[in-house]
Amino acid sequence: MAGRVDRGHVSGPAMGASALAALGVVAAVVLHPKLLLYLVILAAIFVPAEAWRAVRRHRAFPAGTLTDLTHLAVNRVFGPMAFAGVAVVLGFGARVLVPSAVRSTVDEWPFAVQFSLALALAELSAYWSHRWMHRIPWLWRFHKVHHTIEEMGWVAGSRQHPVDWAFSAACAAVPMLALGLPAGIFGVYALASGFWSVLVHSNVRIRFGPLRHVVVTPEFHHWHHSDRREAYSRNYAAQFAFLDRVFGTLNRPDRVWPGSYGVGEVAPRGWLAQFTWPFRSPARVEADPGG
Repeated sequence: MAGRVDRGHVSGPAMGASALAALGVVAAVVLHPKLLLYLVILAAIFVPAEAWRAVRRHRAFPAGTLTDLTHLAVNRVFGPMAFAGVAVVLGFGARVLVPSAVRSTVDEWPFAVQFSLALALAELSAYWSHRWMHRIPWLWRFHKVHHTIEEMGWVAGSRQHPVDWAFSAACAAVPMLALGLPAGIFGVYALASGFWSVLVHSNVRIRFGPLRHVVVTPEFHHWHHSDRREAYSRNYAAQFAFLDRVFGTLNRPDRVWPGSYGVGEVAPRGWLAQFTWPFRSPARVEADPGG
């Protein structure tokens, strides 16, 4: 398949880049100590789960894990600054379109009702922003870094260009900002959506029974990462799988998992190379089945 490269030889520059990446992860943990706790908890859940119910047998920490951890560190520690800028501009711009009476009414609702509304609106926004990333060339430049994943796993989902990460997070937050929802809503949504993202990228064979028609599962999202051309622009939903059925972008082969993953082109290795890739690669996008 196009996009695969020889991993048998590790060059001096590659080793140097790995050392810098490791230092970057350590620095991020020092600056943001909770990041280490976050990783330990996720590892305690997903390392045994992937060993017990693996979709594809591979090492617990396959090639590229250090790169993915670097993406995680950069986005979790430094990404919020970019996210804040984008979210403030978009969110408070949208806020002027919401009547003050609506914001006052929502402000009086119980937390659980507020969160349900926030989840519904955020997921709808996340669906369309994700779909735009596949349709709009300049957005695809950044989003395709995420699609260079060739071995799915709980760490792999962290591979996301900072521009892509900030744009995705801001679009999901815009409805909440527009309604003036309390800060606690953002925190709960971030925890829930973050955990679900790790789950659906994980190498865990789990289908959720009838619930798979409602919520996004690993099987559902693995197909979004398939290197088959017809699968590129399908299964955009982050947590609510039924959105793809509603908008005509559902791809659900019954009881079949993808055989391979990637973008079908030679992709760079290492965080720095992946960070600069969008600025020097073509912005080709795939046809959107939804039109």
